[in-house]
Amino acid sequence: MYTYHLSYVGQATVDSILSTPMIPWVIAQIRRADNTKQVAVRIGNGSLDIRKEDDNVSLSTHPLHLVSRLTVQTNSIFYCVKDQNQPLLVCHLFESSDPHIILDMMTSMKEQSSKMSLRTTTALCPDISPSSSHFFEVLYIGRIKVSQKKVPETFTDDALKKFRSLEKTRQEERKNSAELQSKIVAEESALDATSKNSLIRGSSEVLKSTSSDPPPPELRTRRRSGSLGSVL
Repeated sequence: MYTYHLSYVGQATVDSILSTPMIPWVIAQIRRADNTKQVAVRIGNGSLDIRKEDDNVSLSTHPLHLVSRLTVQTNSIFYCVKDQNQPLLVCHLFESSDPHIILDMMTSMKEQSSKMSLRTTTALCPDISPSSSHFFEVLYIGRIKVSQKKVPETFTDDALKKFRSLEKTRQEERKNSAELQSKIVAEESALDATSKNSLIRGSSEVLKSTSSDPPPPELRTRRRSGSLGSVL
């Protein structure tokens, strides 16, 4: 349990579509009410409790998993709590002359929120050990980046069509590439065979022309005499 002593400036109820640029305006509206109280903020067990310091009366208590739009400045901390019954946000504003208190409070809120999220996940998946886990084999198709938070209802079907079209195009490209490679290999083999045949034909012609030439006079004389000495 963490306890922080600071000034509670007040609260305001706004619509749930509150955007970030509107937060300074909401803060100004809360300060304009001029209803500051000295309080003790207790953070623990996944909730935040605001109590008055003088009489310990609880002003507000809310679970941290409903907190959103946490905004921290040097001497102030602002956040909103989602109304579970209506589409509204209850905004709270605190101030302190010590910036460290603001930072410590923000850190405690985030830590408690993370712990509660982990507990919720563990409660939903009690058998998380590998021995009792279930593994599923899935096919990863791809990913798409979107620039908008809201997408049409047919987004998934359209994405699948695009992925299938892309995969078909890639298969055709691979097929064409393989055919082109086979054609190149066949042409190279034919060229090598042609070159080899030309070389063989050239060698045969050289041998043929050499064998058809008449012998020189010395060789004819040697053939008649039967010895090399008669030539000399």
